[in-house]
Amino acid sequence: MALEDGIAANVGQGFHHARFKTGAGYCTFNGLALVAALNPGLRVLVIDCDEHGGDGTAELTTMVPNLTNFSICGSRMGCSESDRSIVRHVEPRDANAYGRYLTEAMEYASSTKPTLVIYQAGMDPHEDDPLGRSKMTGEFLRERDLFVMETLFLHLHIPFFFVLAGGYQEPMEEKLVPLHLVTFETAAKVKNLAG
Repeated sequence: MALEDGIAANVGQGFHHARFKTGAGYCTFNGLALVAALNPGLRVLVIDCDEHGGDGTAELTTMVPNLTNFSICGSRMGCSESDRSIVRHVEPRDANAYGRYLTEAMEYASSTKPTLVIYQAGMDPHEDDPLGRSKMTGEFLRERDLFVMETLFLHLHIPFFFVLAGGYQEPMEEKLVPLHLVTFETAAKVKNLAG
């Protein structure tokens, strides 16, 4: 759908901690790497904005030749760098650094020209998340999603789909679900801007 329409969503999560031989961090298998593995003709870039670095995806970039990873995280979780895995660590409440890393991720997408981007739209960087240390506001996360989606869809013309990711606030329906809904609303807004 993303290749046909430019923007799509997967309501499942990305499972970015799962490695080649084992699941990890509540992730049974790595659905992000699986997209690349099943579509060897595509150049797939994962832009991972979950609070916790996508260590499984980083490992799998060394095994899946058409997969690259750009992770912006507050907790590295063992996420390693390589030729095709970039990791940027954010200190608590450092929205300026986070913004610079987002710009760097978009510049990386522009220079590498992937066929498809998978955007891991994590909500655990939120300031109220019990497992997050980035402590970003809801408004910042809204602007993050808007920047990523506008840049990819309207400026770089790179098709993408996003996956829901991270978020451990309770009760879920009152605190977490509204954050995820903003991501969907932002995607619809960007799609409508294109006419």
